[in-house]
Order: sequence, then structure tokens, then C-alpha cells
Amino acid sequence: MMHAGIQTVRGPAAHECGQAAPLDCLMETTPKKESRIPFSSAMLLPPEVARSSESTPPTPTSVELTATGPPPPMLSHSSRCLYALPMAAIGMINFLFEVYLLKFATDVLLLAPAVMGTIFSISRIWDAVSDPLCGYLSDATRNSFGRRRSWMLGSALPLWCAFVACFSPPQLADASGLSLWMLPSVLAYYTSRTAFEVPHLAFGTEL
Repeated sequence: MMHAGIQTVRGPAAHECGQAAPLDCLMETTPKKESRIPFSSAMLLPPEVARSSESTPPTPTSVELTATGPPPPMLSHSSRCLYALPMAAIGMINFLFEVYLLKFATDVLLLAPAVMGTIFSISRIWDAVSDPLCGYLSDATRNSFGRRRSWMLGSALPLWCAFVACFSPPQLADASGLSLWMLPSVLAYYTSRTAFEVPHLAFGTEL
């Protein structure tokens, strides 16, 4: 029986919801629970890749590795001061060389700035070759005194001699003779400094 476009139901259901109950009264009122699957980045991977990543144990971090064992021993203050002491002397010599040599050569020795610029350019190009070469030779050195100490001790005297030669050239009459003196002196200084600094820096990582 229909009234105003609403279908009514007669019977036991109508007795519970009323004499004329809509069909909505007969529907279940308990909502259905939806099963939700948590999203994971592994869903975006192929099945074989996801299975391999699940079976692979996690790699321990550096903090975990450090926590499992005793911490490395720290250097004493005296050892660190003794390691840094030679670089203080090298820094003073290098400051005088880099700041005052060009002015000394142009104002006192009366060399052309272009000549000194060419000498410095050649020395820097050679420095780019001597640095890795010195590092390779230092790594390959084997003696009882130590591969780093032997290079640092052997380069100390040539470094000082090259520094003195740059600031105390012989009294030559022409500028070409002074240029021929300054070029090997500057090259000897940079080579000696490389022979000291490169093993010294490598020695710091081995302490």
C-alpha cells in the first residue's frame, strides 16, 4: 500500500516501527567497520624488492658502533702542543715570504713586477705537481724513524736555506742574473715547504 510516494510495510516489522513503517526502519543501523591497511613506502616497490628489504637487517649507525666499544683514546695537551709547534714557525716564515718578498724584489732588487709575477706563477704551477708527488713519496717511505718524521726533519734545513737565499741574493750587476737567482730560490722554498707541510698534515691523522 502506497501513501504520498512512501512505501509502507505491514507485518511484524510494522508492529515494531509502527503501523506504517518506511523501508529505512528495516535496514541495519550498525555501521560496518572498514578495514584500513597502514600505508608503507614498501607498497610502492616491486614485491621482490620489498621482500629483500624486509629480510635485510638494518645497518648499525656509527653512534651504535661507538657505544658498543670503548671510545678512542684522546691525545694529551702536550702532544697536541708539540704537534702544532712546528707550524707556528712555518707560519711566521711563510708570512714574511708571501708579504714582503715581492716588495723586496721590486723596490730593493729593482726587478720588474712582471718578472716576479712570472716567477711566482711558475712556482705555483710546480707546487700543484709537487704536493701530490710529495704525498705519494711520503706514503711509500719506510724507515725506523718514521715516514712522516723523516720528511719533516729532512726539509727543515733546505727550507731555511731557501728562505735566506730569497732575501740575500748575491750582488749581481744585471737584472737577468738576479732573475736567474730568484727563480730557483723561490722554487726551492716552495718545494721545501711542501716537503714539510704535506707529511705534517698526514702525520696529524695518524696520531
